[in-house]
Amino acid sequence: MNNRLLHFFGVFIIMCLMALPVYAQQDAPKQTVRDTTPLEQLDYHLTKKQFMEYYGMDDTSRAIINMFYRNRGAAGVVYCLVPSLSVVAGVAVVDIAVSDALRSAPTTDPNSCCAPGCVSGSIAFAKWLPVGIVIAAGGALVFPIIMSANRSIYTREKLLKTLVERERGIKPPANLLKKIWQTDFSN
Repeated sequence: MNNRLLHFFGVFIIMCLMALPVYAQQDAPKQTVRDTTPLEQLDYHLTKKQFMEYYGMDDTSRAIINMFYRNRGAAGVVYCLVPSLSVVAGVAVVDIAVSDALRSAPTTDPNSCCAPGCVSGSIAFAKWLPVGIVIAAGGALVFPIIMSANRSIYTREKLLKTLVERERGIKPPANLLKKIWQTDFSN
């Protein structure tokens, strides 16, 4: 009985291991250094497409390029679209909160459907006033600051240095490789 149980668990563990995804790891053919120009003389003002054409010779290089550009974000989205949409959303929430709070003031109009002194609206939305302010300020101020910090970390100069060093046989830092997503290999 004990042997059968041990055999069952052994088969179970093997089946579990077979269910895990396995990725092929092949040694890449030795890359030849295409450019021996010193790193300081290379132009890093390249677009993503140019980086892909010049340095995207294998899937890892393309994944590094995709990861850098994913973390940098698109400048138009980061600095224009998100802040303007968040300000609009924040102002809308503040407007709803303020208008509802103003309607909730006690009425003195004798022709009102309520008795004098009763509350004609509700103050349910008044608590959303700080939320609207946070949405507007967060999107207009905090988000661009965070993305500016990200753009200063993932610079094109650092990308060029990483790709050139990789081409010359120096492995990229492990912490950089950990940030690559599976989707970065798709482009």
